[in-house]
Amino acid sequence: MKFKTLALIVSAFFISNSYAVQHINSEQYQKLLPKDENGQVNYDLKLADKIDVQYHCDLKSENGELVLDRNNCEKTPFNIDWKKNYPDTVNLNLYKDPSNKTIEEHKLWAMAFAQAYVSSMVEMQYGLNKKDGTFDLSQPFGTGESFGEYFARNLGPNYYLSKGLQESSLGKDIPELQDDGVLQVEYKVGSDNSAWGGLKGSGEGGFPLVFTKLDPLKVLHSKHGVARNIVGSALTSSYYNGMALGITSGSIKAYDQTTADSLSINKMNKFLQQAKSKDGLAIVMGFMYNRGAYAAKDQVLKNNEVFDHCASVVDKLASDVTCFNQANDPGSRYMRQIPDVNHTLLAAAADESTSYDVELTRDDISNYLDLIQRYGFYSKEDIAKAKVHVLAKFDQIAAKQVISYRHDFGKILEVMMVNLPVAEFAEKAPIDMSKKSTLTNVGDMVFLSVKGVDNYYSWLNPGQTVPVDADSKITQLYLAGGKATDVACAAVVQSELAAVTADKPAHLSLSLSGGQCQIDSNYVKPDDKVQPVKDLKKCSSYSEWNSRQ
Repeated sequence: MKFKTLALIVSAFFISNSYAVQHINSEQYQKLLPKDENGQVNYDLKLADKIDVQYHCDLKSENGELVLDRNNCEKTPFNIDWKKNYPDTVNLNLYKDPSNKTIEEHKLWAMAFAQAYVSSMVEMQYGLNKKDGTFDLSQPFGTGESFGEYFARNLGPNYYLSKGLQESSLGKDIPELQDDGVLQVEYKVGSDNSAWGGLKGSGEGGFPLVFTKLDPLKVLHSKHGVARNIVGSALTSSYYNGMALGITSGSIKAYDQTTADSLSINKMNKFLQQAKSKDGLAIVMGFMYNRGAYAAKDQVLKNNEVFDHCASVVDKLASDVTCFNQANDPGSRYMRQIPDVNHTLLAAAADESTSYDVELTRDDISNYLDLIQRYGFYSKEDIAKAKVHVLAKFDQIAAKQVISYRHDFGKILEVMMVNLPVAEFAEKAPIDMSKKSTLTNVGDMVFLSVKGVDNYYSWLNPGQTVPVDADSKITQLYLAGGKATDVACAAVVQSELAAVTADKPAHLSLSLSGGQCQIDSNYVKPDDKVQPVKDLKKCSSYSEWNSRQ
């Protein structure tokens, strides 16, 4: 059988099984949290409440730079009063998955934002295939803060509230048809060329062990889930943040790639740790949430000179022409709007009178755990094991059979995250590379656009090799910066693969430099160690899959 076409499965498969499912311990988790004035772990969750927030502000040009136009925002400020605005007791029904269990809706909003915060934090540090973790937790960030202080301020619960306001006005302006939930994680039915496609590992990256099994209608659609599907949307958004950082931090370990960690485009983790901007993380994440992770490679991470300059910018990072293209488009607005709203919310949340708190019961915690399992983020076995420890912690700290959201739920989240598996970036079973054709880039970094059964789009770094599969077609190749589009070069690659058979794979090298395309069909790869294929579809849980490694 001939390979008619080329598909890029860039490191959605790994050659070694070193990326097995893992857990973290309490010591590792606590290193991620902010500390109080006595150096003790601060578990408090500060979510703004009982305030009006100005949002959806447009941009204007002022003194040669784009800034928020305070006179051109949403006419009516958004009123945040969780218990007043979301008071209903609701059934925990999901798409094609009814339930007779109930909870107060505002509790779901609050718990979802809190879990998204800590889940994103854990995935970014421990789930991105970095041997010693993504960030150096022993060193202060460029702002002088610890990781915990910096992360909680930039990407804490109020960040997700900010994102909900900017993306969807917390559900008030969501379209009827292609409903992407209150946090607008895009998916397109019939196509993987979307945020959802990226999360399930289409093309490269993602968290395929989690998302290939999930249904976006169940997880995201506001009409199909409890509390406008905030829990599914928030957790999906937290994984997206992890994916965006993974793509921009050299966490995609494509086959035989040796240079990824040395390139500026793969050093987002280094950039964030060095950045002097106090809003650096929120700005970059807001930008990538709208534009996609690859857009950051061509802007703030473009080369070492741009990297160094942008890391040194103390104020107005978003408005620096060296760091970001200046245009009044959604990406430019969101990377200014989201940090701005976050500032307002953080100021309110610091005061207990304008910070959300509620009494959570044992049933609230138990039902919440069941809910995230029913979405499919964790297996029944994993949730059952974690619930024993979580409810024991609840019983230990509860006063009069309830706990405080603000002061105690953070302690519950620690037990949850320590006893649930860390989903690792781009993790899938190894494949037998001896039966795959390959394409190696020996020239400048290129961007590939691929169409077929699934749609892919991907950067191919110098020295990087990708496996060749059937049922897709390269349509275009681009040099970095979107220059020197070379449709003819794509056609050359396609023609070289036309005669490839399953038992006689080809190994091609691509050099696209200065607009000139060269293909070597006699490229010789080093000998590869063949790893057996393992069928994930036959595994019912993380634990079972892990045991088979």
